[in-house]
Parts: sequence; structure tokens; C-alpha cells
Amino acid sequence: MRILVVLCFLFIGISLNAQIGPSEQAYVPPAPKEKVERPTTPAAKAKLNADKLTKHLKLTKTQHTQLHKVFLDFELEKDRINKDQKMTKRQKFYKNNEIYQKRQNDIKKILTPTQYREYQFKFA
Repeated sequence: MRILVVLCFLFIGISLNAQIGPSEQAYVPPAPKEKVERPTTPAAKAKLNADKLTKHLKLTKTQHTQLHKVFLDFELEKDRINKDQKMTKRQKFYKNNEIYQKRQNDIKKILTPTQYREYQFKFA
């Protein structure tokens, strides 16, 4: 019985001590993250994507130009599909999937095998 009482006081003491924290430290909220301006036009999106791949994959000027055209075609087509009021959501989904697959195939043709593996690892 005596051991039970000692254990109860010990438990109460530990739990009270755990609740008493450093009260001198005031809460400092985290600094707000800077807003990143995302491109809104298809041309700006294509340029951003081509520039990002050029930077990470060390593309040649020819590859950069070809990729920019592929990305621009993709973004324009995607924009057209998403604005089409006659298509159902399901039709838009399948059409977007088709143009995505076409874009992936075009990218595979432009990049070297090593670059394409790195592209798949980092971006796809």
C-alpha cells in the first residue's frame, strides 16, 4: 500500500513538472513564405518548363528550342481543352491524358537516353 501511494505521488509530480514549460519564451510565429509568381499564359509556362529542363539537364540550344516548341504546343492544347464548354470532365481527362502522352513521347525523342533517365527521375 505504501508503495502505491509513493508511486501515485511520483506520477503526479512528474506530470505536473512536465506541464510546467519554459514560460519566459514567447511564441514567435514562423515567417510567411514568399509568394512565387506562377506563369499564367501558355507561352510563359512553356518557357519556364524549357528553361528549368535546360538548367537541370544541361541541354543544347537545339534541344532547348525543340522542347520549348513541344511545351508550347502542349500548353496551348491543354488550355484549349480546359476552356471547351462542350466537353465533359471525362472527355477532358482523356484528351489531356492523350496530349500528355504525346508530350512525353516527343520529349523522349529530343533528349539523349541519359538525359531522359534523369528527366524521369527528377520531373516525371
